[in-house]
Amino acid sequence: MTQSRVILFDLDGTIVENTDSLLKAFRNSFEKLKKAYPGDEAIISKFGKDLSTIMEELNLEPSERKQFAIIFHENMRRANRGKVVCGMKELLDFLKQKGFRLGLVTSKSNGLVRTELQELDLNQYFDAIVDESSTEKHKPNPDPLLMACRLLNVKPSKSILYIGDSKYDALAALNAGLSPQPICWGVHRKEDFLGLEKTLVPAENVDQLKKKIEQHYQL
Repeated sequence: MTQSRVILFDLDGTIVENTDSLLKAFRNSFEKLKKAYPGDEAIISKFGKDLSTIMEELNLEPSERKQFAIIFHENMRRANRGKVVCGMKELLDFLKQKGFRLGLVTSKSNGLVRTELQELDLNQYFDAIVDESSTEKHKPNPDPLLMACRLLNVKPSKSILYIGDSKYDALAALNAGLSPQPICWGVHRKEDFLGLEKTLVPAENVDQLKKKIEQHYQL
């Protein structure tokens, strides 16, 4: 395996801001199944996990989950794709110009990821994409990040950053032997990352993230 400049990114809440679309899809799915909606905060607390795990943790019956997933994905296909976080495309351009290879690791389904990347003109930035269908186990399990490393032909190490907005992203990075870099410009707060690792300091905007990347990779 080669060792080079590699960074892994989460998608929703990190590169793309689409919280409203996600919450609306969850609300509509519960409504269609005539189930009580647990509230936005309960849903947000699950962000970063795959849909199957979220459905299980929200106590949906096994017999309800297939229909819930169908309704949810249909809602997301019809939803506004959200918008790219301000300054993110400029950061991705900067990293590609510096010779970085970038991987995308998300718990979102393949179809939704591909559509989102195409509609938001993000495809060209990523050399490897790992989605919900790529591995049997999902974040905070390390398998998705390890899969991305294999696709990029790079050995997992602390030299590689995984940038994400949830504690599950940070835990997945730690479990995979990578370096987590949390961000907190979305629905998650600095406090969400307390207790994971003393040296973790979330970036509050893209400019801060760029500086942290420059420090980590000694640019």
